Amino acid sequence: MPPAAARDIFIILVDLKSSPRDDVLHTLSTVILYKQLSASKSEYNLYLVNAADSSNKLKYTGIYKWEIPDAIEDLCQEISSIETGQSDWLEALALAVDDLSEKFEKPGVITLQVLFITDLCSFERPDNGKLMEKLINDCKKMDIFLYVIGLPIEPPKTIFSHKDVSEWMAKLQIDKDQSNLKIMKKIVNKTPHSVMCNFEVGFHLFHSYKYFKGMQPWKVPLTCGSKLNLPVSTIRVSKRDPPFSLKNLSAKADLKWAFEDEQDKIIDSVDTVSGLIKHGKFIKIESDGRFKIVGPRSFQVLGFTKAVNVPEYFLQSDGSYLVLPDCEQPEEYLKFFNALIEELAESKAYIIARRVYNADCNPKFSALIPWNEFNLKGFILCQLPYADDVVNIYVEEDVDLAPELNPDEKCFEFLDKINVGSDKCKLQVPLSPTMMVYSNAINIIAKVEEKLMHSNRCTAPESYTSELPFQDDFQNNWPQRNVDDPKKEKVGKADFEDVDDFNFD
Repeated sequence: MPPAAARDIFIILVDLKSSPRDDVLHTLSTVILYKQLSASKSEYNLYLVNAADSSNKLKYTGIYKWEIPDAIEDLCQEISSIETGQSDWLEALALAVDDLSEKFEKPGVITLQVLFITDLCSFERPDNGKLMEKLINDCKKMDIFLYVIGLPIEPPKTIFSHKDVSEWMAKLQIDKDQSNLKIMKKIVNKTPHSVMCNFEVGFHLFHSYKYFKGMQPWKVPLTCGSKLNLPVSTIRVSKRDPPFSLKNLSAKADLKWAFEDEQDKIIDSVDTVSGLIKHGKFIKIESDGRFKIVGPRSFQVLGFTKAVNVPEYFLQSDGSYLVLPDCEQPEEYLKFFNALIEELAESKAYIIARRVYNADCNPKFSALIPWNEFNLKGFILCQLPYADDVVNIYVEEDVDLAPELNPDEKCFEFLDKINVGSDKCKLQVPLSPTMMVYSNAINIIAKVEEKLMHSNRCTAPESYTSELPFQDDFQNNWPQRNVDDPKKEKVGKADFEDVDDFNFD
């Protein structure tokens, strides 16, 4: 049985009294369009907050579970016509978290998310301390990501990583008279992955500040033999998944069977037999058990080898992983783990391990490379190829034989000006490219929204897409390449009726 499809599960809360209304509706429609157009398997529910009617399983006042219409162009029109009421924003968050608790143990879940679109201006100050404490504990237990967007808050400097988001929230200052914001900040600071910001930044963070497929912690112990069991956490540190892919709505073609030598004769599938040809003989295999793998997920040490036996071109998998010790274990465990890393690093040896990510799935073989730098001790896990995956065995030439390069300093100066991580950067942007939604995805969504809803808005800020102020200077200094037009020779027309014009030898 294949593993469950990887997907995010999230709850959207929309404050009907939040303003500006156009920004609220635009953000909501953009988030939903992104999910509808992309190939992701995400699941989501929508609740309207500050609604006149109530419809939710916890019987909270003014919170209405709303069925999203199939046609996105009807979304804004229907929401705009809904009558407003009054509700408690803390109860709205508690309801969203309670909704996610039912999906917490589902297989294949990558990230649990709560998106709250509000300015918090129309609510009374909540005073249910027990409910807030339960909310915080549940967010910690289920590792929920919380986004409160629609507030006049933006990062003071460019955000590069998840760590930068956490540091930004920890240093955020709120005025004393903004009681709802102060309570929300308390929740944000006490939960592991929470952020409050404006519409513009919030849309991008909702898609970048989360776990990605294969990047959530994989907590299966590393075993060696029958007695040694090391609790570890395996975390993916690089990914090569496509940033955005459109959903394929085309129907799958029905398979038809035919004779190899008489392909015009169709065979009924019930008359076919599955099997393999080995040593000239046909071996029948039942369809249900064909190539089936049965077994639990596991992480096993197979042996040790010298680093010279694992050339670098073997380590070209779909991403690298960090294998780190479980810090909640006793001190003796950490001493042993650290001693193992130090010994392997000193002797320049690797561990060869067998890894089954999900039950009943193909095993993968990996090299565990000891890492003992920058106050971090653990392993770098790189998947090893099978023999059929290695086309050619090659030996790298001496690097000193490579031709000398003469870099253009003006080119480096230009790259420094557009590198948001450089001190010389002249761009002022709240998010680095790694924390932004793929630009092609934004353009596709904006075009679809414009066509369906007659809107002319774009999620990307103008400062992200406008021409660079120093671009002309760089272009003027870039050397031009003059290429002569190719000369065209006149040839006579071939006589295709005369076979003598062709050389069949």
